[in-house]
Amino acid sequence: MLFLCGLIQNDRDMKKLLVIMLCVLSIANKASAKGAGYFYFKLTDIEVTNRNKGTFSNEQTRHGIEFSNYSDESIDAEFVINPTHVSLVLKNKTDYTVKIFWDEAVFVDLGNVSTPVIHEGTKFIKKDETQLPSIIIKGSILDDLIIPKNKITYLTGKNGGWRIGRIFSYRERTEGKIIKFHIPIEINEEKVEYTFTFASNYEIVKKVRLRNTGYRLIRYYEIRR
Repeated sequence: MLFLCGLIQNDRDMKKLLVIMLCVLSIANKASAKGAGYFYFKLTDIEVTNRNKGTFSNEQTRHGIEFSNYSDESIDAEFVINPTHVSLVLKNKTDYTVKIFWDEAVFVDLGNVSTPVIHEGTKFIKKDETQLPSIIIKGSILDDLIIPKNKITYLTGKNGGWRIGRIFSYRERTEGKIIKFHIPIEINEEKVEYTFTFASNYEIVKKVRLRNTGYRLIRYYEIRR
């Protein structure tokens, strides 16, 4: 568990918090990473309503980061599963305005527990309040991040503050287990529900070098097999 004293006041504070968290995670896992391995998630299945299912792929960069991509007639989506959140880049390919209904979005964790989510721009202190939909006009892109609500807690006291639990741990052998992300989208006044399923994988490597990119909030690896 990681914490930040005080309240999250704006988007910049949220990004700073996640940057700090990833830096700490990197330091904590350096010792165990050398000569061991690392976990990553691959997109393995998609369910979609009121649309034909599109195509998906997984791409691992030379730094070892796993990007999962999905594409159909309406959207392009790119996911990265991080220890504390999900990074999402979504493009509206239609000629209509697209809306994402965050109050109906759901994350299912490794223990098969379903929980609502918040996204970037939502203050932690207001995580249980109604969230306005994200609006994506035709041809534009949404760059966002998603955090399960049940991973966000606040502790009082001298060392209190916001704590964000991990979606998964790099130290636990969880290969083969799955997580899911359900996201309802309105396209041309029709609701389309997407459910993305990701499976965990574990790879043995000789050396893993960890670094944080800052803005993108993505954990990178330099893999030397």
